[in-house]
Amino acid sequence: MKKAENVHKTDLPEVRWKNPNLLLGAIRRDIEPAYKGEEYKLDEQFALDTMQRYYDTWAPYEQKVLAAMCELTGLRFRQNIIDVYVAPFYNSFSDPLFLATKYESDRVVEVLAHELMHRLLTDNTDNHYLASFSDEWRKMFGDEHTWNTLVHIPVHALMQGVFEEYVKEPGRIVRDKHEYENYPDYKAAWDYVEQVGYKTIIAKLRGAHYPPPKE
Repeated sequence: MKKAENVHKTDLPEVRWKNPNLLLGAIRRDIEPAYKGEEYKLDEQFALDTMQRYYDTWAPYEQKVLAAMCELTGLRFRQNIIDVYVAPFYNSFSDPLFLATKYESDRVVEVLAHELMHRLLTDNTDNHYLASFSDEWRKMFGDEHTWNTLVHIPVHALMQGVFEEYVKEPGRIVRDKHEYENYPDYKAAWDYVEQVGYKTIIAKLRGAHYPPPKE
């Protein structure tokens, strides 16, 4: 198991919020036609306003959350700049990093932390970014899980460690679990974390070795 290390702010990436204007153009062309008759705001100003309120909420947490996930895992981000886009119609995902426009401002702290944890676990300076992470996680956590549950077990364990130990806001974990009550794969990941314990899972992550992809 790796020795815990304090993380200096110079080790952390910049989370850079990007104007999604080009993305909105692609959405209007390729996705919006499927939603005719429904009301969606696709103008650039709406996207920028959403991005601003997300940024205002996230900014005070950024360095503490990033440092906490690095300290808990012993990993460092491969990229020193991580671009974040805000886009309607999409669900949030980690690479490239998109945030849906549907969230209340305060909820974005958990959502963005969640996506950044996916990024850290699969694109860090210790491992090849094409390594078979899910293969190793099946060995750690069991082969019975769906893929979506499997990849969220380490993320949810980190969420609990970050927000309970470092940020000292356990209510965010209560809310995160509640938000996923009706999403079986995500709920199963939280159930596993509760059963096994987030500290046990994080210890396994810290001792993990991921073989590089075969040439």
